[in-house]
Amino acid sequence: MNMIPHRKLMTRTPLLRLTGIVAALASTVCMGEPSTAKEQLPFNDGYYAADNRFCLLTGDQAGNAYSGWIGAWTRSISKGTYTNNFELLCGIQKVSRAGQRVTAVAECSGEGDDSRTVLEFKAISRDSFVADGKRFDRCGSDATTDKQIPTTAELIKLAIEANADCRGLGSPASDIACGKRDLLDGFLYKRGMCSTEPDWPASQEIWHVCYDILRKNQ
Repeated sequence: MNMIPHRKLMTRTPLLRLTGIVAALASTVCMGEPSTAKEQLPFNDGYYAADNRFCLLTGDQAGNAYSGWIGAWTRSISKGTYTNNFELLCGIQKVSRAGQRVTAVAECSGEGDDSRTVLEFKAISRDSFVADGKRFDRCGSDATTDKQIPTTAELIKLAIEANADCRGLGSPASDIACGKRDLLDGFLYKRGMCSTEPDWPASQEIWHVCYDILRKNQ
């Protein structure tokens, strides 16, 4: 008989406060691009992920589940700004393109340092590019569509609902819900998903890409 892995516990990390890079990024959303921005990258604005399972998380959930790791696996483009959603924020100044090769001169800040940087990309489409050795696809685009049946998002919704129903007092209905939850958890583990339950209500449970999978792909 196959055993379902124990649900993995993680310590809740603080939400990112609106300081430094995060504050700067928030200001671009509210006030437009930085004054240094003169040109835009040849990609649609949006949130990009190197693994489409990151698209299942809100910004707060990603911050709680991954903290600084999010900087290696996501990117965001908004008008003339480019960020890794952690410690790097760039205002694009000049963009050049030769075939798939895209280079951009940018004024970047990170960890208190400001510098002029040349960013390099391999353009795949308006919604996809390669940077820093990884392919990033825009969440919500065809490139990130989950074609599995059921989708991972659907499995997560069902697992959270079953987990909530499981928290009864040993009634037949709660026992059935616990069995359903364990079955769904097993499906999600096979898809490389792990659960965080740092003493939160079941509705706030976070399913995210397992760390061991990310380390293998670093």
